[in-house]
Parts: sequence; structure tokens; C-alpha cells
Amino acid sequence: MPAHAFDQAAELYDASEAGLPFRGHIEIPSVLAAIGDIRGKRVADLGCGAGLYARVLAKSGASAVTGLDRSAGMIAHARQRDQAEGTGITYLLHDISHPPPLPAQGLDAVVCVYVLPYASTQGQLTDICRTARTLLSPGGRFIAATLNPDFATAPDYYRPYGFTLIPRHDVTPRHDASTEPPDGHLVELNTWVGTNTFTATSHRWSRHAHQSALREAGFTDISWSAPTLHTTETDGHWSDYLTRPHTLIISAH
Repeated sequence: MPAHAFDQAAELYDASEAGLPFRGHIEIPSVLAAIGDIRGKRVADLGCGAGLYARVLAKSGASAVTGLDRSAGMIAHARQRDQAEGTGITYLLHDISHPPPLPAQGLDAVVCVYVLPYASTQGQLTDICRTARTLLSPGGRFIAATLNPDFATAPDYYRPYGFTLIPRHDVTPRHDASTEPPDGHLVELNTWVGTNTFTATSHRWSRHAHQSALREAGFTDISWSAPTLHTTETDGHWSDYLTRPHTLIISAH
């Protein structure tokens, strides 16, 4: 999607941390668990949006945090929050499919949340992974939360959790329901927090496509994990989400 499509969505992205409980109960703690101890580490958040994860990383003890995004509206919002809160995060307006103006091999970890699905081609998917690889020191880790290739396609499956995911059959080739959808298949995300709504179109990439992009970029030891529940709620509300989460977490060295 073009960067300007996200320029007006910064406040909704910010509000989603509290307004979409699955983020606080499942997504954010699962990503942090995948990253591990971040104290004293130098990290970057690729496709940082309004700075949610950059702030989470800074509050978790990272010694230096850089957020990069190509949306001017998102970066402006993130910088404004940084000035108000004094988190000391550096935000750069930059298209992460190209190497950023940062020292090569200078970081301990790179985080990339809900960004890989916006790659429109296999080449762009590889380019984003290559950007992460360029920034990492030897032994550094890349953690990416990406669209689960096997997400539930029933239109209202994720509605109880504040969003819907709908395969766009109208603009992508139809496929036999018994076979895996093709790589690059368009998926429409609709989400809402209160009266604020946001619609975005992303792409479904298979595990094979992700792993090919990561290996071509120079990564090894690629692993996948499903998010887990980090709350004492036991009423079964989260069971459907956990059975077929819309996101999976990739870790690569």
C-alpha cells in the first residue's frame, strides 16, 4: 500500500494497544518473548508506524532504539510522542525496502511487526529482509510478526478480537479451495477501535516464500512460533484466536 494510506492512521495505531486486547494479552508479550532479554541491546523497529514497538523496546531496557517508516504521518506522530515522553528513540522517515542511513552491522536485534505482508512482490519481501540483515551484527537476531499463511478465511472469524481478514477474490486469481492460495494473494484487513476504523490491503506469503526471502538475504536458523496467551482470563474468549492466530512469529539469525 502507498505510504500516504497510513498517514492518517497514527492515532488509531496508538489506540490499538489498549483498544484491541489481543495485542496486550497475546501479541506484544509473545513478540517480546521471542526477542528475549533486550536490556542494553541496540535495536531497530522496521516499519515502526506510530512507534508502539519502538516504545515497548525502549521501556524493556534497550540501550538504543531506532524506528523507521515510510509514512510521514506515522513518523511525525511517533516523534511527537517521543518529545513528550522523553523516550530517546530515533525515528527516521525511510522506505525499509532500501538500506537505511545507519551503520552496517551495528545492531543486536531488528524487529518487524506486520510489515512483511505489505511487500507486494517476492523481490520486495527479500529486500526488507536484506535491510534487516544489513543492520545486524554477526549473531544478531531478526524477529518478525507476519501474517499466518493459514489464517482463518471465514469473514467473521476474527471479529470478536476487533478486526476482520478477507481474501480479495475480486482482484486476485481464484484458486481451488482445496489448494494453498498463491503467493501474493491480496487480503483485506478491517479494524476498529471505538468509532475509528482502518482498512488496509496486504499480501499473503507462504512459509516457503518467507524462508526463501530470509535465506537469500543471508539469514540462517529460521524458526516459526505461534503467539501464546499472557493473561489470567480463562473464559474461553481467546480459544478461537489461539487455534488459528492471524499472525505467526519468525525468528532468524
